[in-house]
Amino acid sequence: MKALHKKLNLNSLGKRMDGIYIPLNEIGKSNKELSPYLYCSNGKIKRGYWVVNAITWWMVEQYGIKVHGKEISERNFQSKWIQVVKNMEYNINHYWKNKSKNKFIFIFDDMVEFCVLTISRILSTPETKKILTKVEGARKAIEVLPDR
Repeated sequence: MKALHKKLNLNSLGKRMDGIYIPLNEIGKSNKELSPYLYCSNGKIKRGYWVVNAITWWMVEQYGIKVHGKEISERNFQSKWIQVVKNMEYNINHYWKNKSKNKFIFIFDDMVEFCVLTISRILSTPETKKILTKVEGARKAIEVLPDR
């Protein structure tokens, strides 16, 4: 995998790649239930734990790319949308609430952009009943938020 990602990183988009490599028999489990696995963060392969939750498994079910073996649709696996919504609620009410207390993260434009796009995406998810891209989430926020 490291050799593959080294080649992918020759392309500028490879350095932005994120993802997880988890065997099919482990799909649907939480990090607490998983042994350390390979994951890619900003184009670098590591072994350990990354972000794995209900959102992960919903995205895998909807858009997952298999490297080898059976398709996801052939597995006895089904994600639960209510868990996705609960994850989104946690993200807003705990993770981002705590993150917002650190004013230094808002010094950098790229962090402000990341925060605005991510929060827009999170807030749009329950209403649209799908996980939007960050750009789609921003468009939705522009539609529904009042002008200043």
